[in-house]
Amino acid sequence: MLLLDAVFVHFCSKLMKMDGFESSSAFLAILVLASIPFCIWIFRSVKHNGRVEPIVFNRVDQTVTHYGKDRVKTIAWERLKPFIRIVRVVGMAGGAQIELLVLAELDEVSGRVTSVMVVGRGDVITAGSLRYGFFKAYMHGPGEDLPGFRLVSVNPDWMKRVALSLWVVPALRWRWLGEKSWSPLTGLASVFNAVVALPLLIPELVAARVSLGPRGEPSLGPWHKRFDALAPASVLRKLARHHGNVVVEAKRWLLASIAIGCVFWSAVLVLLGLVLTS
Repeated sequence: MLLLDAVFVHFCSKLMKMDGFESSSAFLAILVLASIPFCIWIFRSVKHNGRVEPIVFNRVDQTVTHYGKDRVKTIAWERLKPFIRIVRVVGMAGGAQIELLVLAELDEVSGRVTSVMVVGRGDVITAGSLRYGFFKAYMHGPGEDLPGFRLVSVNPDWMKRVALSLWVVPALRWRWLGEKSWSPLTGLASVFNAVVALPLLIPELVAARVSLGPRGEPSLGPWHKRFDALAPASVLRKLARHHGNVVVEAKRWLLASIAIGCVFWSAVLVLLGLVLTS
């Protein structure tokens, strides 16, 4: 953000001088400083708003365990009621609105909310009805009533995080993870995708690390290997799919792509620096 502001301010000053106006250093400084609170808001949104902390649904005991920042709390499923909470976040594109699926514990006597846990985020459909419907079918119904679903790690390694990135073309993602056949053409496409998206991939990797739950994956004990923890003959294992590891070919191409991308974008930054100092 600050780099973009510097470019914007530089060209603003050039235009002001072309029009016969002398640019005020105080005015330009205010423009740059005004972006600092915005950067802080972005960080706070990534760090706090909508973060889903580790939660375990136990259909045997009919309990839900929330691994929160301050404590671990187990609540009976029947005491939890679903709500949608609207949260406003700040991103690179400006303000945005997301919906959180919240399970709230209600006091049996007064009906007041005593504690809440965020179990999903998205829009009203994906965070609300679909996700809660899945939890309800899992906790109450037989396993056969569940739709097919995908299991992912809470904290995958950085290369798998790149493969799962929003900025990766889905057709490449499935080939990187070994779910579709690999080809030399895919390798060339991987280079292009990684090089172009590198300035977006790096902040996403940082944001993923910043926005992890307070205790992370180890707090789930044996559940952190989610797919392997499922019983081999269980209905859940038949319905579940999980992202495999990045294949060897993709690792080589990704490492080469990132190296090329670092050189390319470093050259762009140097050129930009020359323009700003000219």
